[in-house]
Amino acid sequence: MKKHFTKLVFTFLTIVLLGQAGISQTYIWGGPGDKNSEFDGGLNDWTVKSVSPNDTALWLWEADGAADRGAYFGTRGPIQSPSVANGAAVFDSDFYDNAGTPGNFGAGIAPAPQVGELISPEFSCEGHESVWIQFNQYYRNFQSTTTYAVSIDGGETWIDGHPINTDVAVNAEIDPASVKLINISDIAAGQANVKFKFIFNANYYFWVIDDVYVIDSPPADPQIAGTWFPPNRFNTPQSQIANDSMYFIMDVINRGGADVAEIGAKVRVINLDKDITYYEDSTTFGLGAGDTVQISFNSFMPTSEMDTGFYAAVYDISADDAATEDGKRHIQYFRINGDTPLGGEDNFWTFSNLYTVSDANASGGVSFQGSGAAGPVNDVYNLNFYKMADWVENPNIYFRATEANLAITMGGTDPISYPVNMFMFEIADTVDNQLFNWNFIDGIIVDGNESTQLTYVGYAAENIENVNNYDLVTVPLTSSDDENDYVELHPNKKYFLASLWPKGTRYYAAYDNSYQGYSRFFYDQRLSLVYLDDGTSARFYTLGGDYGAWQQGLILKFGKAFNATEEDLLPDNSVTLVQNPVDTELGVKVNFENNVDKATMVVHNINGDVVDMRTVKNIQKESYKFHTGSIPAGTYIFTMFTKDKMISKKFVVQH
Repeated sequence: MKKHFTKLVFTFLTIVLLGQAGISQTYIWGGPGDKNSEFDGGLNDWTVKSVSPNDTALWLWEADGAADRGAYFGTRGPIQSPSVANGAAVFDSDFYDNAGTPGNFGAGIAPAPQVGELISPEFSCEGHESVWIQFNQYYRNFQSTTTYAVSIDGGETWIDGHPINTDVAVNAEIDPASVKLINISDIAAGQANVKFKFIFNANYYFWVIDDVYVIDSPPADPQIAGTWFPPNRFNTPQSQIANDSMYFIMDVINRGGADVAEIGAKVRVINLDKDITYYEDSTTFGLGAGDTVQISFNSFMPTSEMDTGFYAAVYDISADDAATEDGKRHIQYFRINGDTPLGGEDNFWTFSNLYTVSDANASGGVSFQGSGAAGPVNDVYNLNFYKMADWVENPNIYFRATEANLAITMGGTDPISYPVNMFMFEIADTVDNQLFNWNFIDGIIVDGNESTQLTYVGYAAENIENVNNYDLVTVPLTSSDDENDYVELHPNKKYFLASLWPKGTRYYAAYDNSYQGYSRFFYDQRLSLVYLDDGTSARFYTLGGDYGAWQQGLILKFGKAFNATEEDLLPDNSVTLVQNPVDTELGVKVNFENNVDKATMVVHNINGDVVDMRTVKNIQKESYKFHTGSIPAGTYIFTMFTKDKMISKKFVVQH
């Protein structure tokens, strides 16, 4: 494996969790014993603002540090902060909606959803290159989002929309003793008129905050800053990934001010349903204060031996001298789906054995639209990344994207209606497969900003009416020139699927990190990007929060022309199926008259649902084996094609 050392450059603000370990630090603002930091006896110099639904949805001071007035607080206790005895700041969405009466939904003084802001006093960061906000919190989520914003002009304008607590699932809560640390150095370092605010887009239950400090850098604490596989391949055919190596890369940052002598790093690929490890690699390294290291592990090639089900790429680091146990594990999970057809059409077969990082059940929603006096201020494009496999281009064989799907929420429980605007882009070959050389200040074309990295190839435009929050909807794709009701795909090419959520109305893009079959220490990363355009400036961003898959993806179709002539066919004796019927393995013998530079083999059922696909080179007389033990019994077809010929043969699977 390779290690590349750099200084970390943040394109989004970074958030890490801290435990209760003692931290030696310099206080820039506040600290233990400070009345404003501890909310001692009241909110003191903090200010509050009710954004919606009326002027009563406010952060309040509670003497006991508990959000216990709502109907669904139960037997929970207060926040477990060092200074809870003198009170804490509380936003009780539960109480505001139901007035403390079970079932009394929407009858409280400020019916959900609510938006409330807790705004700090002004302070100076002059002379400080490193600026962190540290605070205790207790948070329980239903359909809420917690964010923060920073101002460097005393609150006149805000750099906002940065999410926190994004890994808290529906009806879940964090530890009441949780301490969070937020790095705002990119914005606040050296500034004289700094403020920050906590923003609660609340739809149950509560958020409690106490002991808020602004500090210089903490001690040594290596944390995983990012991982690069699996990318967000929602609804990508399994046969695509089976021909494309997994490249495991992990960024580790020492967020503190002291060196770490030795860090162990490991990555594994695990079948979660069967507890089978398919791959493992590890290394050790040291790391200086404030530095980041990029670890490149050995690659892994998925095979047809990997049965359908849930999988995880588990990244771990460990260090004896680390200050906390947080940020030491990232899990990126994916799923190999079964054989449920997606539907078909006259001339095309559909993939159904899909490779995806989602189980199609949204667990939350997030918006990067930001906020201002008139509402959301950014047009936001959420982008999913797709890497096509290698296959032979044959005029009678088609790989096309015909539809896309997505899910959003707008809060509340009523049916929602919204416009869907999706765009598909082909990524330039000069951009590498991991997007390491991506130009973040390039344009996205469809908003009028030209791009040197993207070619606009397709779109979807539909008005969705009266669906439920989080419903997965499907929309047809059209080529960018309006000539075709599909987007042609090409081998070895990379694509982005982007959804646009315009400013003015709040849209929460649904995401999924809800797989419960594995311990809930997920810190799922997406290779996807977001593109923000506020009308005066626009650029791409990586994601500072940890999420599972976006609930949006391509639906791909593979087909062969039914009007192929005899001249388009390979001789019958060029392919022989060794046995028929088969149980766990299909044997294939290839006998070409002459050497063939390149050919693609596809195993599919009679509906065209693909089970396996492989591309081979420089062949004439060869034997191949395909795993069939995990597919249902039935009739299947083996198809092989070169650049101008093809052949198909039926076989039966019996178990």
